[in-house]
Amino acid sequence: MVTFKDIKNSNYSAIFHLIYQNEKLSKQEIAHQLQLSLPTITQNLVKLEKEQLIEKSGQFQSSVGRRATAYALRPEARISIGVEIQRNSIRMLAVNLLGHVFQETEFSLRFAQGGSLFPHFM
Repeated sequence: MVTFKDIKNSNYSAIFHLIYQNEKLSKQEIAHQLQLSLPTITQNLVKLEKEQLIEKSGQFQSSVGRRATAYALRPEARISIGVEIQRNSIRMLAVNLLGHVFQETEFSLRFAQGGSLFPHFM
């Protein structure tokens, strides 16, 4: 049985993923692509903004009427850390929501006499 909460979560997720897949979108474009009402879109955009996952990113050009606000993903809203441990080195990197590496560090390892499990960073 699908509950109201399931539908709300599904809408929230669909809106986030649509913005993730596109550089910028307006409320109207999101509503059109997902076939959801503007109040539903607005409610979810407010929630996504409060959670700092998206941000207003300028306005779209328009020759008629009010220009639509553009919404975009905040790539720095979440990061992932990767660590690669090799025999003689440790490599660490951080990537943003778009998968772009924004920090990378590599350390050489030198083990103490007797093969200690505790390396000394050079």
